[in-house]
Amino acid sequence: MGDQTARMVDLPGDVLFASGQTQMAADGKAIVDQLFGDPDSGVLSFDQGGLAQRKLVIHGHTDDVGAKDANFQLGYQRAYAVYQEIRKHGKEVPDHVILCTHADNTPAQAVPAPSDRAAADEARRKNRRITIEDLVVATKPGETKPGETKPGETKPGETKPGETKPGDAKPGDAKPGDAKPGDAKPGDAKPGDAAGKSGEPAGKPGPPTPEAPGSR
Repeated sequence: MGDQTARMVDLPGDVLFASGQTQMAADGKAIVDQLFGDPDSGVLSFDQGGLAQRKLVIHGHTDDVGAKDANFQLGYQRAYAVYQEIRKHGKEVPDHVILCTHADNTPAQAVPAPSDRAAADEARRKNRRITIEDLVVATKPGETKPGETKPGETKPGETKPGETKPGDAKPGDAKPGDAKPGDAKPGDAKPGDAAGKSGEPAGKPGPPTPEAPGSR
């Protein structure tokens, strides 16, 4: 990948979601509609003319209250809920979105000591948020997009001209059942067999001829 440029938009979690919830509140849906609902704004146009790739990265952040694993799930579920609202405004959105969950690992503001209850609550409020990152990555010359192959390259499972897959016969190879040079075909006589295929060895004397009575 080449150079990256990104723009970040922070959306307060307390506006998007009710406390502990993953379904977007009415005010949160209104914010998403305001940001992405205008089809003439081009905000959901992902065509970069082949010179770059554009992605929307939706980051879900929580505060430090509760179990870490539960907060990871909460961050992802909230990011997914925002994605579902955005996709209503553009059919290309599913192919250009990345979802991330941070739990409380990347706070916007450090939480002060518990003794300052008001300041701690305010910090946690700021840390509960959704960040939407508009990421544009320049494509280097000759670089292919995911799923594409460069000229002369083959996809997995394909063979280049003149190559054979394992188990394939090359031109001129004998197939199963083909006779090799020197092999006898059915019905051919083997060397040493008597003419006429009598089954008798060549030159073996036949049975004696009976003598006529009185010949002795």
